Amino acid sequence: MAIRYAVATGNWSSTATWNGGTLPTSADDVYANNFTVTINQNVTVKSLDNRATTGVTAGGNFIILTTITIVCDTITSGNTSLISITSGLITVTITANSLTTGGTQTIATVNSTILNIIVNGNIFSNNQHAFLLNNIGNFTLNGNAISNSNNGAITMAGAGIIVVNGYCQGGTIGAAFQSQSTNAFSSATITKAISVNNCLAGVNNVNSPCTVTVKEIEQGVFGAVPIQGYVRLSTASGAFYKGVTTGSSTRTLSDPADIAGQVPAQTDVRFGVSYQGGSKTGSAYIPSAASVGFGVPVDNTTGTAALTPASVWNVATSTLTTASSIGERLKNASTVDTTGDQLAALL
Repeated sequence: MAIRYAVATGNWSSTATWNGGTLPTSADDVYANNFTVTINQNVTVKSLDNRATTGVTAGGNFIILTTITIVCDTITSGNTSLISITSGLITVTITANSLTTGGTQTIATVNSTILNIIVNGNIFSNNQHAFLLNNIGNFTLNGNAISNSNNGAITMAGAGIIVVNGYCQGGTIGAAFQSQSTNAFSSATITKAISVNNCLAGVNNVNSPCTVTVKEIEQGVFGAVPIQGYVRLSTASGAFYKGVTTGSSTRTLSDPADIAGQVPAQTDVRFGVSYQGGSKTGSAYIPSAASVGFGVPVDNTTGTAALTPASVWNVATSTLTTASSIGERLKNASTVDTTGDQLAALL
């Protein structure tokens, strides 16, 4: 491993740009050294930085003007922007374990249109925006965005489509993702918004007309709100809002408008019971156990009513009025003993 730094403003591919007269390798930590280096070829290094270190002056930046792939372990900015992308119709792919703001400016300031940026790694904002996106095409983060500052790790200031395949975790006074776009056609899709340690929010879309969709939200133990402003919760299979977490408990929120056909019919729910957010009331009458034959399943128990010979024999025949019932057959029968029975009783 070696520290490599620019000794002149120029192209990355020029040996005259670098100390030692050779191009940086995958084992090198590379510093801008207060110069401007245009990355005009794919690069693989250990790190990119514009802070000061032994023999290196703080400042400088790297400019991208064409389709480029950057692979390194870390990308860290100092007090000035580290990477600037100013051309459209290109695709920039950055793969790094972490991209971190260390000063007062951004790691990557993007002022371009019809631009595709793919970041594979985690983004950390310790002071200002890690990514400030102005009028891009598509920005995809395959990783997490974490803010420890008053600005977003990702801030959308212009038009564009943003997808974060990971979580956005807010800081104490700032959101990990902030939408400042005034473009109603812009959109952002976030896998999860997290709020911890009493932070402000994971996602902030205040006063922005663009559509921000969050698939999952998680609220920390201090009760901080993970989302501020207008966002739309993504649905799974058009049915449920998934994974709403508060502290250590995970709950599922349901929308009555989206779960028709996935809840019981009113005739299958006990009479008077309100369900599906109050939009339905059960109409099923469930007899009590005392009204059901002994041992017969009813509700969540079995019946307790027992029919004894006495209860059958002593029933008033006058109450048995169904046609051809014993009550109907006996209602006109004699109420005294027959003559033969009377004589037999006297003998």
